[in-house]
Amino acid sequence: MERIIVCPFCKSKNRIPDHPPGRPVCGKCKAALPLPGDTAPHILNEENFDSFIAQSKQPVLVDFWAPWCQPCRSVAPVLDQLARRHPRLVVAKLDVDKNPNISGRYRVSTVPTLILFDNSLEKKRLVGALSLVQLESQLQQWL
Repeated sequence: MERIIVCPFCKSKNRIPDHPPGRPVCGKCKAALPLPGDTAPHILNEENFDSFIAQSKQPVLVDFWAPWCQPCRSVAPVLDQLARRHPRLVVAKLDVDKNPNISGRYRVSTVPTLILFDNSLEKKRLVGALSLVQLESQLQQWL
């Protein structure tokens, strides 16, 4: 059997087998496609950031990170846990080194920086590696 998954970035319809071998990607924009029950962070970039934030019907927590940043690597599994525990919250990641225009627009000068967007507006900003308990406390009204 197959199913149709709409790409959250470019809105293309993709025909995906029920049990795909590996992570399916969009045939048009090559972004990773979300599977039902999938809580993996969405990968954002300068091409899809604005549309993803604008079109999300749920609050989006964006992790502004860098691959060389040790605190960024330590917060990644915490964000995975947060996404699994709170499906109402969308978790996404943006590599600041590969996307300097977006990180510059939001004046991100320290990583990790977490910015919560709700209805396309920045509602909360957290800087540094926080624990799951700290994140849940800070983001309680959006969870």
